[in-house]
This record gives sequence, C-alpha cells and structure tokens, in this order.
Amino acid sequence: MKDLWKIKEALIQFLEMAPETREALLLDTVYQVKVTKRKRTNRRRKTANANQKKQAADRIHGNLADLLALFDIEAQTGFVYVTETGREPIKDKGGYLAITIRGKTYGVHRLVWMQENQLFIPKGWEIHHRNKKRQDNRIENLELVETKRHRSSHAPK
Repeated sequence: MKDLWKIKEALIQFLEMAPETREALLLDTVYQVKVTKRKRTNRRRKTANANQKKQAADRIHGNLADLLALFDIEAQTGFVYVTETGREPIKDKGGYLAITIRGKTYGVHRLVWMQENQLFIPKGWEIHHRNKKRQDNRIENLELVETKRHRSSHAPK
C-alpha cells in the first residue's frame, strides 16, 4: 500500500511540473531505457559469440584424434609444434613447455603422453617428469600419476 502512495505522489509531482520540464524528463527517461536495452543486447551478442567460439573449440579439443592432428609430435624426442603454422612451444610461468592453438594452451608433456597412449589424461591424474626436468618431454621421462601423489612428490621436504 505504501508503494502505491509513493507512486501517486510521484505522479502528482510530475503533473505539477512545467510542460517543458516534463518533456525533458520523459526524453531523458526514454534515452536511458534505450541505452540500457542496447547494453543488454550487446552483452547478449558477446555472450553468444563467446559461446559459439567455445563450442567450435570444444568440437576440436573434445576429440583426441582431431586434437592430436593439429600437432606434429615426436614422442622419442619430446618435440612438438603446430602442424598448420609451424609454431613452436614456449615456456609457461611454471617452467613447462606449452603451445597454444585456437585459443587453448596445452602442456607439451601432456600432448606427448596423449599421443603415445592414445588417451586423454583422466580426471584426477597428472603427467609427471621422472627426472624432474620440466623441459625433458621424452616419453620415457613421462609417467601418469595420481594428482595427490604428484603433489606430494613435489612438496618441499
């Protein structure tokens, strides 16, 4: 009931204003509504575009054979580069070699292991460098270990 009284009071105040003031207020309100709608529409478009890009990436990155076809992987040497561009890996913040394609970054050690075993790395598991050298991505230096065990093997003693 209080809200109705507030609306009624606001309407009375509006009607008591000079016609020029009312018109300016209405124009300003209409402008604000249009701007708000435009912002919402742009936000929806951006979200839709991002979703389309993600779906396209997921189609590629969701299929192991298609994913591995994007790279030239030599498991014995641990060398990887992007097939279509010839791009080579760079060091990431953690000191691992990583390579980015189509907006997604992959650790070279993970790609080498997936190529050799023809499997995605299962959830809760990680690829461990046996000799602790993050740049040595030869298949004989890589092993699949549980995340818990992997973290404990790197914990300070």
